[in-house]
Amino acid sequence: MEESVVADFVGRVHAASFGTDEPVTGRVLLSQRRLVLATDDGKETVPLSRVFDVVVGSVPGDLRSFFNDSVTVAYEQNGSRRAALVEGEPEDMDKFVRLLFKALLRNVTVTVRHPCLLYTSLS
Repeated sequence: MEESVVADFVGRVHAASFGTDEPVTGRVLLSQRRLVLATDDGKETVPLSRVFDVVVGSVPGDLRSFFNDSVTVAYEQNGSRRAALVEGEPEDMDKFVRLLFKALLRNVTVTVRHPCLLYTSLS
């Protein structure tokens, strides 16, 4: 089966492997199998099967001064836990978040419990 890109945009990205404490401009590519953050100096590839957490709109403390609205993707690689941050235009980020969760939950059985209570009339 051929792997196709479902999201492709330019934004600001950060990953420990980039060797800088500040975010850099990079290309964000998402497929059904992986997330790739590509910059002029290299790339970080995150297999979606290794993602264990996604946080939307909250930035870790040491990067708070660089990012406003972002998505943090936490994943395991070579036995250690890492995080990658992505920031982009609001419309790009809305689409990216939707497609990221769709890819992560593909073929996964989930149970959803809604907190809504049903009320009956007491007449």
